[in-house]
Amino acid sequence: MVSEQGRVATQSANADCIHVSHFFDFHDEEFLNEVYAKLLGRQPDPSGLATYLPMIRSGETRYRVIEAISRSPEAGEKGVRVFGMKSYRRMRKISRIPIIGRLTAGFMLFWNAQDMLRDLRALENHVYRVSKKSGL
Repeated sequence: MVSEQGRVATQSANADCIHVSHFFDFHDEEFLNEVYAKLLGRQPDPSGLATYLPMIRSGETRYRVIEAISRSPEAGEKGVRVFGMKSYRRMRKISRIPIIGRLTAGFMLFWNAQDMLRDLRALENHVYRVSKKSGL
C-alpha cells in the first residue's frame, strides 16, 4: 500500500504517473475534465462527454470510467500510468465468476454498508442545503 506522501513523491518525481485517488475529489463533469486533462492532456470532446457523462450520472463507478479512458489508444500514446486500479480490476474479475461473483458482491455490500449509509446521509444534507439556497 502506498502512503499519501509516497504517492505525492511518485507523482512529482514522474509526471507520467498518477494515483487513482487523485480523481475522487472531483464529481460529474469536473471529474471528466480532470481525467481527460491528466490522462489525455486535453478537455473532453463532445463524443467523450456523450459517452462518459451518462455513465457517471447513472451511477457507474469512477474506477470504470478511469479504466476505460486510461485504456484508450490515445491514453496509450500519452503514456500516463494510473496506479491504484489493481484491487478494482481484481474485484471485476471475481465478480464475473458465476456464483462466487454474487457472493463476493453481497459480502462487499455488507462490508461497506456503514460507509454507504454515511455517504447517503451526507448527500441528503447536501441536497437539503442546495434546495434551501435555491428556494425550493
